[in-house]
Amino acid sequence: MVSTDTKIKTDKLLAYSLMWLGSAIALIAILSFAIISSPRLFKLYLDIVGIGGKKLDIRLIIIFIVTIVLNIGIFFFISKTALKQKPHTAVLATLYFILILSNSIFLPFVFAQYIARGQAANILIAFFATGGITIFMGLLGYYKIINFGKLVPLLILGIVVEVIIGITSLFVFNSLLTTIYLALGFGISVLMIGYQFWQIRNQGSYILANYADDENLNRIMLRLSILYGINLFFATIRIFLATLRYLDLLKK
Repeated sequence: MVSTDTKIKTDKLLAYSLMWLGSAIALIAILSFAIISSPRLFKLYLDIVGIGGKKLDIRLIIIFIVTIVLNIGIFFFISKTALKQKPHTAVLATLYFILILSNSIFLPFVFAQYIARGQAANILIAFFATGGITIFMGLLGYYKIINFGKLVPLLILGIVVEVIIGITSLFVFNSLLTTIYLALGFGISVLMIGYQFWQIRNQGSYILANYADDENLNRIMLRLSILYGINLFFATIRIFLATLRYLDLLKK
């Protein structure tokens, strides 16, 4: 029988991971609302990101390249240093929020478009749908109702196929190809959420078995949870955007 104290310690990794995910969502919501609610600030935002012109702005390309570099660099750095003493956890937290902001830079524009078309309800529907999916898959993964570890080969195959279709769609425009890409990305993200929660449960038990003192235990869990926060954020934001797209298709 697992003691209450042991269960609380094991669940800390889950709590920290959800804390990072929740703080990212809250930050994006606050910043997006602040930008959209101020016409002057929104105009400045459009000028910075290079949206609004008829032609492809070089700033969009630069932002895209910088985002990819940041994604790879920050994720690799946090992965390598999460279980070490240095750098300070505050540094990893700062890098986490830089990564979140860089990958959310176009969300205020997306929200503004839906609000301007009188489809603000779609944003709420997508938000609650994403939340429901996250909770459902999280329960399946964390309580090991499904062994998501056995689905890793399927996830890898799906990601490879998604990348191939994504690259192909850049050169060949086809509505069917776009639909397949959207559905595949949605499915992968849903499975990824379940897998991340499954990993959190396993990793929490492993850390508890290998780190004796509470101070070191908390430090390791807090730092490692940043990685899970990143993975959960990417999965949830993809589900959110895919749901918005599905709602658009239903109205056509």
